[in-house]
Amino acid sequence: MRPSRAIVAVLTVLICLAATFAIAQRRASVPGPVIYACAGPNGQLRLVEGPGDCRRPELSVSWNLAGPAGPPGPGSEAWVFTGPGLTTMPEACTNQGSVTVTVPAGAPAGLLTVTGKHHVQIKHLFAASDSGYLVWSDSPTTCGADDTERSHFRVADIDFATTYEKTVFTHRAFPASGGATVTLYLNSVMTSGHATPVGMVDQVGDDYIIVEFHVSPPPPPPPPGE
Repeated sequence: MRPSRAIVAVLTVLICLAATFAIAQRRASVPGPVIYACAGPNGQLRLVEGPGDCRRPELSVSWNLAGPAGPPGPGSEAWVFTGPGLTTMPEACTNQGSVTVTVPAGAPAGLLTVTGKHHVQIKHLFAASDSGYLVWSDSPTTCGADDTERSHFRVADIDFATTYEKTVFTHRAFPASGGATVTLYLNSVMTSGHATPVGMVDQVGDDYIIVEFHVSPPPPPPPPGE
């Protein structure tokens, strides 16, 4: 059974539209973002200035040079914070500050990673071994049950009435999803040798903090045959 002339004409018009799309983009005589053309009954296609330029029995057709914008991709986001001056680090778990970020709306599940550079200052009257750690948490009163989440520092054989300076780097990741507002807390603990005399305290501060959001990669496909 042979196809009708009408079907052949319609198919020919569609093929011509696709073939002339790139040509139409280069036509200086076609103004604006919309391309207009007239399709003849035998499949002929000619570009025109507007829909009113078609003659009988031509069919007026048009298409956009650019389609509507799609939704934004998940992408990544980053924030930078600078912390206050030095604050005291006592023996107990103590909050030293916090940062708050909002994950881009519509983003799928991902991870918030926080990385910090901190100035630790140790002061003591007596010779001692000082140690402690900094840790990021989602609570101002939690100092992390997993030791791998903590950033330890230690100063041994401290001389009498000497101030020791150290730079401590912190890093931790937290799950997050699109549109969520998350507050991350920097907490500290002096595990040994904490200073108590007036004017002789251990301190941390002058922070430089970067928070990043990254979309979690999709799980790998199962091996063939499973």
